[in-house]
Amino acid sequence: MLKQVEAEKSQISIIIPTYNESENIINILHSIREIIPRNISSQTIVVDDNSPDGTGKLVEDYLKNVKKIADNTIEIIHRKAKNGLGSAILKGIQQSKGDTIVVMDCDFSHPPQIIPKLIESKKSFISRLITIYFFVCMFAFETIDFLLFSSAFINP
Repeated sequence: MLKQVEAEKSQISIIIPTYNESENIINILHSIREIIPRNISSQTIVVDDNSPDGTGKLVEDYLKNVKKIADNTIEIIHRKAKNGLGSAILKGIQQSKGDTIVVMDCDFSHPPQIIPKLIESKKSFISRLITIYFFVCMFAFETIDFLLFSSAFINP
């Protein structure tokens, strides 16, 4: 039950910086929508650097024609110039709402199929982190109790 509640609260933001990606953008957006588990809220942010091949316009047209899926949004940020990959990623991060942020290339060099694995890895990591924190706290409290007990026994 707790894992289900955690999953329902999770949101992932996927940032896709683009420049002249008209051949790939629709396929990557479709693949991402298909691969994201339904219990995960997702936000896909396309940051387009004024692509002369019309990548940004293709995304707008796709958004008009694609079926709206609850908890799965796609947004387009049109930048007026080619400002570069790093600043496109930063712009996407600034607009993101997710507690997990993934940056993907549009050319499938980062396969969308890895996203569910990343989500599961994050859950597993958090579970392990909580477990480690619990044992560290328990050890610290036991050590303090032992030291207090030892101090009281040695110095009555």
